[in-house]
Amino acid sequence: MFNQGLALHQAGRLEDAEDIYSQILALYPSHSDSLHLRGVIFHQRGNHVEAIRQMDLALKINPSNIFVLNDRGVALKELKRFQEALASYDRALSIHPDYAEAHLNRGNVMQELGRFDEALTSVDRALTLRPDYTGALYNRGNALRALNRFEEALLAYDRALALRPNYAEALFNRGITLHALKRFEDALASYDRARGAP
Repeated sequence: MFNQGLALHQAGRLEDAEDIYSQILALYPSHSDSLHLRGVIFHQRGNHVEAIRQMDLALKINPSNIFVLNDRGVALKELKRFQEALASYDRALSIHPDYAEAHLNRGNVMQELGRFDEALTSVDRALTLRPDYTGALYNRGNALRALNRFEEALLAYDRALALRPNYAEALFNRGITLHALKRFEDALASYDRARGAP
């Protein structure tokens, strides 16, 4: 049943997946994976408070599940509960220090807090673990741009775009960076590519 629910979830059929997770929990209330993924569905629908509640229930059953801790941090970030989000990521990383996604998400929270040097450290750790991590390359560019290190930011965006040419956010922020470098025609070209990206 769980595999069926997971397949429906991955296919974007959230209501059907939630029904199956709920059926499993009616039979096995301590099925932590169903609690976790039901929480993910609430997060996907924008109900972050209920998402966290479901994930907290999952963590009571399995406190060392790094995937739950990471997803809980993402939901907390959406509620701007940044210190709690950091604590959730740090807990995941204390269990599994090589969890690249948690390093990236930790960096995202540091950027929200305006702590750009620390954001860069977290993102660089993610890239050490996964050099082709396009999200980390993009966020490295964002942190460098916030630090006015525009040439380095441009290199980070270009590396992300080499891996994912239609990455609209990277194209847009690349345009902002080129504008800061007074390369106005190149900036316009990057904005135009961003507008045309799928």
